[in-house]
Amino acid sequence: MFFNEPPQTLVGVAGSTLDLPCNITAPTPDDSVALVLWYKDESTTPLYSLDARRGLLDQARHAASDLLNGRAYLSITHRPSTLQLKPLLADDEGQYRCRVDFRKARTRNFDVILNVVGR
Repeated sequence: MFFNEPPQTLVGVAGSTLDLPCNITAPTPDDSVALVLWYKDESTTPLYSLDARRGLLDQARHAASDLLNGRAYLSITHRPSTLQLKPLLADDEGQYRCRVDFRKARTRNFDVILNVVGR
C-alpha cells in the first residue's frame, strides 16, 4: 500500500471534538473524488465512507459504521477535509487510514495516529 505522506499524530481529549484530516483535493483540475473510505487499525471494513461514484462530491452518500453510534461526520467543506468525532471516546484511540479514490488518478492513502487522553 502506498502512503502519500508520513503518518500524522494527533492527541485529543476524551469528551471533546476532534477532526481527523484527509486531503481529498484531486491532483489535477480535470479529476474528482469518487470515493473516500476511513479505516481504523487493521480493519478491512470501512468505519466511514463517502460515495460520489454516481454524481458530484456535494451530492455524495455518507455512511458510518454502527461502531461510531452517530458520532462521526466527514466534512468536505474544509481543506483538508476532516472526519469529525464528537464526542471523542477513549476507545477512539488508534491508527486511522483515509483512502481516497479518484475518477482518473491513482488512489491516495493518509495515516493518522490518534492518542486520546482522559479528562
